[in-house]
Amino acid sequence: MKRRTSLRLEAILAAALVMLFACACSLNTPSVDAALQKQATSPAVSTPAIKTAGTLTVGLRNTSVTAPFESVATSGEATGMDVDVASALADQLGLSVKFVSVTDAKSALAGTCDIVMNVKSGESGDVTVVGSYAETAAALFHKGATASVTTSDVNGKTVGLQSSSVSQRTLARTNLSVTQKEFTNLNGAFAALDEGSVDYVLCDAYAGGYLATTYDDMGFCGSLDAPTPLGVGVATSNATLQGSVKTALDTISSNGVLASIHQRWVGDLPTLGASNQVTGITLTEASTGSNAASSTDATSATTNAGNGTTAGSNAVTL
Repeated sequence: MKRRTSLRLEAILAAALVMLFACACSLNTPSVDAALQKQATSPAVSTPAIKTAGTLTVGLRNTSVTAPFESVATSGEATGMDVDVASALADQLGLSVKFVSVTDAKSALAGTCDIVMNVKSGESGDVTVVGSYAETAAALFHKGATASVTTSDVNGKTVGLQSSSVSQRTLARTNLSVTQKEFTNLNGAFAALDEGSVDYVLCDAYAGGYLATTYDDMGFCGSLDAPTPLGVGVATSNATLQGSVKTALDTISSNGVLASIHQRWVGDLPTLGASNQVTGITLTEASTGSNAASSTDATSATTNAGNGTTAGSNAVTL
């Protein structure tokens, strides 16, 4: 099928609302933009729980985290799923939001930031991960709708993947027997899938879900490993902010805003869990440090403007 060069925000949000209606959610569920523009009348938290009164300072790890989570547009504006989630959290807290680039969650929270996005539990000392708004796992994508596959479906097939990636190392730990075709980035792998020169693409689930939305007929078909939750990092000593962020995240999870953000960035990618792992898959234990030596599954393209990314009406320019 012909690749779409852009996606209209209105269509994406409409799809999100259809999804929410199908799940028997309220017809009054706000769109992402509406939610980001609706700010609480008074701040739910202030100094010293946050660095600056009236502002939530958010750390983005855009040197190590790629689309759809974080990217920097040519204009210098921070974009991505992490930006939308953080902006929605700030609005729930009645705060403006400011984004800064960080490398280490622990040092950032001790210095410049109130929260850091995209943090795994146990990743850094003195950092408590609040909630979960996404997951990471090595996942397979194919031409067709979201579906489930078994090891017998995949064995003997050609799998496109990024060379020296975490996903490639995960594949080496499985009982699958496939032909690997390496690419320097996932854009090339998905182009090959579209052309039919590979049967599957293996990559991080959210990176794949993001790229799949730019094609007419590609879908998720199972993960190889158990997902690792991604949440909001807050200083362990800051119990007040932890509680406030948890309440805000619970709210956007229950009122449909988080679902709309997911729909915007990764389409119909499901919440990852045991129910959507490849049937029959087994893994050996990873050797110490094996994933740390691998590159992340990255897209070479900048974030699609057609995905309607926004830092929210309350964002402070970087």
